[in-house]
Order: sequence, then structure tokens, then C-alpha cells
Amino acid sequence: MSHVDGNAMIGALSLAMGTDVADAGGVCAACGLDHPLAEAHVYLRCPGMVMCCPECSAAEIVLVEIEHRLMLTVRGLATIRFGTPAQS
Repeated sequence: MSHVDGNAMIGALSLAMGTDVADAGGVCAACGLDHPLAEAHVYLRCPGMVMCCPECSAAEIVLVEIEHRLMLTVRGLATIRFGTPAQS
């Protein structure tokens, strides 16, 4: 199954979270990789959208629309951060 990059899910994810997640990043709960969400692998030919870690392919975020409601699972991320990291 082929994937696209995380940008394909940013709009729907921003809607579900109520904030712009274009610059968001996260830490994979499975392997610990800290990465921008835009670099994740997204699979669109699923029930909904599945965002996977670009390193270990573990499912990080699942977004499904059921009866006009967005259902979001972020169990695969140990942490998620919004906005750009602070400059040192």
C-alpha cells in the first residue's frame, strides 16, 4: 500500500484539534523518533486516514469521520507539540 506525506492530513487534523497543526511535531510512542507531523507517512485508502511514524511505521494518529463527526485517536504519539520549537 502506498502512502503520502503528513501534509495530506494537516487540514483535517487542524479541524479536529481546533488549531493549526501545520508546524506540529510529535514523538513516536513505539520508537521515540521526534519528527514533524508533515514528515509522517499517511495512508488514505483506509477507513479514514492513518498517520504512521516515518521510521518504524507504527500507527501514530487515526482520524475517521463517522456520522459527520470527526473521531481522533493519537495513542501512537508519546507527545505532540504545536507551533515551531523555541529558538535557542
